[in-house]
Amino acid sequence: MDLRKLLENQVVTIESLRSENRADSERHEIEIRELKESVTKSYLDQLSDLCQSLEAKEKELAELNKISAEQKHEIEDLNERRSASVQSCVEANEIINSQQRSISELKALLDEERDQRREEREKSAVDIKASIQRVQAEAEEEIKRISDAALRREKEQQEIINKLQEAEKKRCSLVETLRSKLEDTRQKLVVSDNRVRQLEAQIREEQLACASNRKVYMLPLAYFDTRLSK
Repeated sequence: MDLRKLLENQVVTIESLRSENRADSERHEIEIRELKESVTKSYLDQLSDLCQSLEAKEKELAELNKISAEQKHEIEDLNERRSASVQSCVEANEIINSQQRSISELKALLDEERDQRREEREKSAVDIKASIQRVQAEAEEEIKRISDAALRREKEQQEIINKLQEAEKKRCSLVETLRSKLEDTRQKLVVSDNRVRQLEAQIREEQLACASNRKVYMLPLAYFDTRLSK
């Protein structure tokens, strides 16, 4: 009777340990599940926020590209205007050269008629000289005006180019910042996965330890069964 009482006490103790073990295992599983859900939700929220930020930045980049295309068209238009200005300068130079050739021809004609019409030649020479000076002055003024306009256009084009380069630098800096944030998020996810695996390994170790404890508690029970049968 004493042995049977002792055996019953052992059985009750074993059942109590099994219940505690099951409760501990369920509690560990609940804690692991809650930990997984909290960690996953946190990093999923962060990843969602980063994706939304990236989409917003991509929209801004598209707007910048659109503005850049418009400015490019404006630059092309300015280049066409500058080409027209250069053509105007060429035409003005041709006019000046033509006038200079006409002047040379007039001088040759005057040299041929020097002996015959000296007075008329001198008067004509004075008139032609004044005309030449007036035409040259007008041509120089026109050339100066065209040159100033061309320089002004080149300055405006250079300012536009500088703005485009600055916008390109900002876009590259933004892309690098987003890439760095994504890399940080990836590293955090890797650390979280490693932590989850460590916890799972710890649970498996605890389960193995509990199984070993059950085997240890089962040995006295088998011993008492054997003695009772004898």
